[in-house]
Amino acid sequence: MTRFTRLIALYAVLLFVYSGASYILTDPNLVLTTWQPYWQWQQFLWQQLLPQSLWLTVGYLILVILLFVTYNFLITAVARLPSISLTRVLLVSSLFAIPVLFSYNALSHDVFNYIFNARMIISYGVNPHEVTALAFPVDPWTRFMHNTHTAAPYGYGWTMLSLLPYLAGFQKFILTWFSFKLFSLLSFLGVLRVLYGLIEQKADKWRIFLFALNPLVLIEVLSNAHNDLWMLLPALGSYALLRRFLIRKKFVEKAGLLAGAIVLLALSISIKLATLVLVPLSAWLLLLHTGWPAGLERQLRFPQYFQVLSADWFAKQMPFFAAIALFLPLLTEQSKQFLPWYLLWSLVWVPLISQTWLRLVLIAFSVGAMLRYIPWLLAGFEYSDAILAQQRWITWGLSGGLAILLLVIQQRYNKR
Repeated sequence: MTRFTRLIALYAVLLFVYSGASYILTDPNLVLTTWQPYWQWQQFLWQQLLPQSLWLTVGYLILVILLFVTYNFLITAVARLPSISLTRVLLVSSLFAIPVLFSYNALSHDVFNYIFNARMIISYGVNPHEVTALAFPVDPWTRFMHNTHTAAPYGYGWTMLSLLPYLAGFQKFILTWFSFKLFSLLSFLGVLRVLYGLIEQKADKWRIFLFALNPLVLIEVLSNAHNDLWMLLPALGSYALLRRFLIRKKFVEKAGLLAGAIVLLALSISIKLATLVLVPLSAWLLLLHTGWPAGLERQLRFPQYFQVLSADWFAKQMPFFAAIALFLPLLTEQSKQFLPWYLLWSLVWVPLISQTWLRLVLIAFSVGAMLRYIPWLLAGFEYSDAILAQQRWITWGLSGGLAILLLVIQQRYNKR
């Protein structure tokens, strides 16, 4: 067994451990199945382990550290591979996705809101953007929801998309719940497919694993089943079409690609408004393509360095600006100063970013994002102002410190 194979096996084992441990946090009002062996195991978890918040916190901390350390070694090993095909990317990513896919959404209850919002449309014929789950107190699917007092906070695009996995569940809760998790897997594999095509150099294809194997990505997308990749998939598709638009010569082809890029970006925004920040970036790329800035430079005799503002240069650097632009909403009150899964908005661009320092900073913040759950676990799964303050300290203090450490290590390594 090679070192690379051992790392793959270790990472898979750690994810299986997370998957099994996640059922400790199954909501007491949720009975996934009455199958006797499972029910006895679930009772044991609830009675013996769920009350042990300190040990749960320590166990979670150790597991997160082991996951990220193994992730680091895996990335180092992957970067040395001579070639990485799309098939290998999807197979390796699926290998790690499977154990997480079968885990419980222990760290978030948002998927239950996705499910019930779709249920309000199909079963009750009401608009979840205008009616809250509180209007249906006798529905058993509201017992384990943690947010029943607000209307759907997502766009109508996601509401329509969510009907697909809901219908696939045939109104059986377990089937519906798992359909939503499979739907998350579909978004994950779709993003990997688009990213692979966007990475132009074969020598850089390994970078896709910076995103695909990141523990935060696997847990927040496949375990907690957040819908953020469904927002990011069309956004990436829009960017891919814009790249093609720049190199096409025929008017009909260019018009079709531009129309497709606009439609995909509009779809992304209709799912969540965060990608609205990509509109000015896309508009600026199109403006550069017209040649107007270059003509203005010649007319006003701007300094020579303004020549870097060409369409080709900006198209290649757009992931860098997109990652930064999508990081800024995390500073707002609406995001609770950085909900962990919102970091996906910036992380998805990491394989396309040439600046090593930004890749390291975003990976450092992914570590801090996963550790944000520690105060919540230690407090017995309750939120308070003190808990939120501690989470903010972890995000900006711990993540910032780790980012600086990684940058220093990288700088010293480059000097050798």
